[in-house]
Amino acid sequence: MKKIFLLLFALVGLVGLQSCEGPEGPPGFDGPPGPIFEAEVFEVTTNFTYGGDLASTFKFSKAILPTDHLLVYRLDGVDNGVDVWRILPQTYFFGTVGDIIYNFDFTKFDFRLFLDTNIGNVDKLDGGAWTNKQTFRVVIIPGYMPNRSLDTSSTAVENTDYNTIIKKYNLENAPTKQLQAK
Repeated sequence: MKKIFLLLFALVGLVGLQSCEGPEGPPGFDGPPGPIFEAEVFEVTTNFTYGGDLASTFKFSKAILPTDHLLVYRLDGVDNGVDVWRILPQTYFFGTVGDIIYNFDFTKFDFRLFLDTNIGNVDKLDGGAWTNKQTFRVVIIPGYMPNRSLDTSSTAVENTDYNTIIKKYNLENAPTKQLQAK
């Protein structure tokens, strides 16, 4: 009798526990606030002149979010028909002549590419090869992307290779958009 009573008590307990309901929890999040933007790639070609303070500013087609990241790569050459991209900031040393640093800054509305240099008449160095027709790729990476970490320091190995970033954010077939200076 004891065994039947214990078995009946356990069965009633299991049925009772399965039918319990508590208060409804808080609603979940619908996603990131505001409009959702995908990672994008822009390409710009510019001349760095003293009239422009060795800088060029480009306006985004739409404002980026405050949490978005920006990576900029300079076309450093071509190797066996393949473009070679180097992440900014990038420094080039010319011995006793001086050095050139390609760098950038950005807001949610635009970005600026600029040269820091201690070389007088840098626009004459190598016939203007370091200031004329400089091509850059700009990659905008949304800050809200889940399970994605982005170390934006210039020493982060995963960010130094343009092709690695393009693959990581599924941009292999994304169109590269052209921007004009402001």
